[in-house]
Amino acid sequence: MCAFYRLDDALATAFQLQGQVGTWCREQGIDPPLALKVGVHHGPAIAMTANDHLDYFGRTVNLAARVADQSRGGDVVVLRDVLDQSTFGGRDDITTESFTARLRGLADDQRLVRVIRWWPRRRIHSGAVPGS
Repeated sequence: MCAFYRLDDALATAFQLQGQVGTWCREQGIDPPLALKVGVHHGPAIAMTANDHLDYFGRTVNLAARVADQSRGGDVVVLRDVLDQSTFGGRDDITTESFTARLRGLADDQRLVRVIRWWPRRRIHSGAVPGS
């Protein structure tokens, strides 16, 4: 479980982790590679230090765990409205599957998105000349 100040940072990190887990497993000699299950949620949380460890509590944390339970491994799962709040919603460099699921603790089925493929956008620094 990780906490981020910005939703886009959480999503970008989730995509990066999924993209690197296979390489890490090969470097560690882990075969077959681990199936990393990832879910992302966004909202307020209660932060508390107990026994010299920072921990987070609350509905947002619980919902993040329920969303992660919907992951199959190799994907990133997020509520549809949370993805739409990010800059990743509607982009053409990610492939998604929409689905609904009943999440423990919530009365209604929830609209979720499984991000199954992503391609990082190329960043060109202003003033940089490619190939120089």
